[in-house]
Amino acid sequence: LSRRIAVPQTGDELQRMAQAWNDVLGRLDVAVERIRQFTSDASHELRTPLALIRATAELALRRERNTEGYRTSLRQIEHEAEYMTALTESLLTLARADSGGLGMTMRSTDLNELVHSVVQQNAALAIEKGVTLRVGTTGPAGQAAYATADASGIGRILLILVDNAIKHTPAGGSVTVSATAARARVTLAVEDTGEGIPEAALPHIF
Repeated sequence: LSRRIAVPQTGDELQRMAQAWNDVLGRLDVAVERIRQFTSDASHELRTPLALIRATAELALRRERNTEGYRTSLRQIEHEAEYMTALTESLLTLARADSGGLGMTMRSTDLNELVHSVVQQNAALAIEKGVTLRVGTTGPAGQAAYATADASGIGRILLILVDNAIKHTPAGGSVTVSATAARARVTLAVEDTGEGIPEAALPHIF
């Protein structure tokens, strides 16, 4: 679909037909690329909550727990299922959007609170892998780090980054997630003691 036919500069029906055919190929190329991108996005983003649900269920079944212990695990699974539902709706909206963009709800968000939530969500995965997952202490305990952001989108990014960090950190290592507010700017960081990203891959990350 990336190939095009030569357009003869004859000023007649043949030239117009060749241009029209190339336009059709161009639109098909864009449509197929969107399908590929949607498939990639969906598989990548759904993998993390599915892994969290599996890890939470396996930990709950590994040994006998009291009623409240099982309730806590079921609440976590319910939370991830709700997240997957919202994520699926967002992905479908993205797939239908002619522009390829997705409307974001921008509002004042405490990113420190978001960091704590993401760390809690990934706790079961970290335990299963033997990795220490913690919130970074970059400021006073409990200090808010507000920014105007789309909380759902930032949360998805953090989940993917933390999932990758845990996956590429050997047992006994650690993953630290932090939100630091300084000079009217909030910096989010996911740091790990794993193998790192190959230098050749760095230009393609974003």
